[in-house]
Amino acid sequence: MRAAQHQIIGVCRLSYPSLGSFAGPKHAPDELPRMLFAPQRRNRRFGPFGKLTLSLFAAQSDSDFRLVVLIGTAMQMRFKNWLRKPAGRYPVLRISQQDPNVPHVSTRKAFRGGLEEGAAVLTGFRAADDAVLKDDISQTRNVAKTCTNQGWVDADKPVCIATHRCIHWDMDGPDRSIRRAAEALDTEAVGATLADRFGIEAAVALGLTDAPE
Repeated sequence: MRAAQHQIIGVCRLSYPSLGSFAGPKHAPDELPRMLFAPQRRNRRFGPFGKLTLSLFAAQSDSDFRLVVLIGTAMQMRFKNWLRKPAGRYPVLRISQQDPNVPHVSTRKAFRGGLEEGAAVLTGFRAADDAVLKDDISQTRNVAKTCTNQGWVDADKPVCIATHRCIHWDMDGPDRSIRRAAEALDTEAVGATLADRFGIEAAVALGLTDAPE
């Protein structure tokens, strides 16, 4: 880690049997592995992850980070061995094997698996297993620096930022088109919350509201 004071850790869940997640309410715990590793779903998740996501994380313009891949202990050995191959090639990659658990507990444990000593500031992000851009880490670091330099975040004031814009690859469509997409996000409400807690400068700097006239 080049800057011991600031560490960036990402957590990516790869077919992890999370309790209470999108699949948890629909499947009993003993049914989750069968659903997660059904051939069609397995090919859809593991293919882009191995060929696209890992390659783009390895090619990041800022390579000073850790990516922890969260998997279940019940994952079949052949898939674990498949994952260990890129783990040996990419220094940024770590693997966290866990029993089924609720999302916030399993994610917290995975983040701890990427920690290094000497970090005064920790920036964490949740990574999708099929979506990443080449400059994600550098942009994340720039936002984190803005927050710390302006005094908006410290040991007693953590900050959470949600990104809602993405590029969507419609693999089920007839032409498999790629287009811009965005989840619904009330940026005015987020900006008002930041302004109320940290001052209007915080919301302005992050582009969530306009500067007062």
